[in-house]
Amino acid sequence: MFSMGLVGEANGWCASDPAGRAKLWDKHNIRQVAFWTTVIGEDNQLLYYVLEWKDLAERERAWASFQGDPEWHKEIGRAHV
Repeated sequence: MFSMGLVGEANGWCASDPAGRAKLWDKHNIRQVAFWTTVIGEDNQLLYYVLEWKDLAERERAWASFQGDPEWHKEIGRAHV
């Protein structure tokens, strides 16, 4: 199972620090398949990504764990400063 996401200005940390995002996702067993940005045009500040899951239960478990991580909330706060 795969899911696709998009990160924009609302979360500058993810878009500007893919290595930091990858490290935090690894912590929660979130597997990245691909991520990319647009080089030119209005969407050049967006980060697109595809994630792989064994099943929906794994996705729900891992994503909830990630969303509740204090480190994630700290990074979100830094991105908005």
